[in-house]
Amino acid sequence: MRVLVVSPRAARLGGAEIILWNILRHLDRDRVDPRLIFLEDGPFADEVRGLQMRADVIPAGRLRDPRQAVALQRSVARVIADERPDVVLNWSAKAHIYAAPACRLARSRPVVMWWQQMVPAGHWIDRAATALPADAVGAWSQAAMQAQRRLRPRRDTFVVHPGVPDPGRPTAGERNAARRRLAIPAERRVLVIVGRLQPWKRQDRFIAAVAALRAQGLDVHAIVVGGAAFGLSEDYAAGLAPLGERLGIGDRVLFTGQVDDVAPYLDCADVLVNASDVEPFGNVLIEAMAKAVPVIAVAAGGPAEIVVDGVSGILVPSSDSTVLAEALAGLVVDGDRRSAIGDGGRARFLEAFTAEAMAEGLTGRLEATVAASGSSGKSGGTTRRPLPRRGGRRSRRPSA
Repeated sequence: MRVLVVSPRAARLGGAEIILWNILRHLDRDRVDPRLIFLEDGPFADEVRGLQMRADVIPAGRLRDPRQAVALQRSVARVIADERPDVVLNWSAKAHIYAAPACRLARSRPVVMWWQQMVPAGHWIDRAATALPADAVGAWSQAAMQAQRRLRPRRDTFVVHPGVPDPGRPTAGERNAARRRLAIPAERRVLVIVGRLQPWKRQDRFIAAVAALRAQGLDVHAIVVGGAAFGLSEDYAAGLAPLGERLGIGDRVLFTGQVDDVAPYLDCADVLVNASDVEPFGNVLIEAMAKAVPVIAVAAGGPAEIVVDGVSGILVPSSDSTVLAEALAGLVVDGDRRSAIGDGGRARFLEAFTAEAMAEGLTGRLEATVAASGSSGKSGGTTRRPLPRRGGRRSRRPSA
């Protein structure tokens, strides 16, 4: 099955790109032959080529510029006409707005799918993407799928939960070494939040919760992992360190900025917090759970599907700093409970959120949608011309 993936971003700075990277690394190349188009230039394209996968860059320009949009659509249409993929998978609503018309321009008519990376709330980009023809729309959580289904016209929508490679549980020596590198005393409890520095991620409320714990006399240290990725919310990001100073915990908050690998910070964490009010999924939750780090998250969106409250993590009703502080205090002072929740989180990860399970789930959905489309002969209400297959073509595998 030949799959053309159109990605708007060419740097692995956000969850959507990290998830795509994990999918590409764990695909069964005997079943899926991928090719990628990036709508901007960046290091992700070279990383994909390192997997022995084809990756092209076709700059998109501004979405509101009709001339640039038409030029891009014609370029993508030429790739579709030449490659004749079985599926075009647009990796966001924005990518679908650009690439769906290209599928109609091409001589061959592949199955067209796109991925809803957020929990849509009626933004014009989501409405525009939904209005364009598609055989199916993927989502990372039931919450995102249900929100997408409320948009019209209604499309076939499904869920594949993300997954991550199993990093294994860090040893005591690895945890101590990670803390020494950050000059954090071994006896201090380390609380970590990971994500782009944007208001909806609520890092400000996490910092306020840590200040409340310090006011209670608890020996805690906060690590805020992430930066103002893609140039979004720069004013918010710049205000977080001054907030810590005003709350009197400037010496207890480490801001890492944008990092390529969050693992060293998870290795020294006693608790991982996701403070987003409505998180589409929460990839960092399963990264932490895979390392047996206990997690706290708001009981909405993806986290409500990941975490079994009290067993594989703690769910709280809101991101209010007082609520977060209360949940954190319970784990900070109770080492046995931290261990039990961490063990439960790792068991939950192994049960449902491995990278292999994610890649298999997506591959199965692609195959099922291709099979259903072939039987119905429809794509967004338009008759599809069947694609001839190339006989005897073998998939290329990534080098070891």
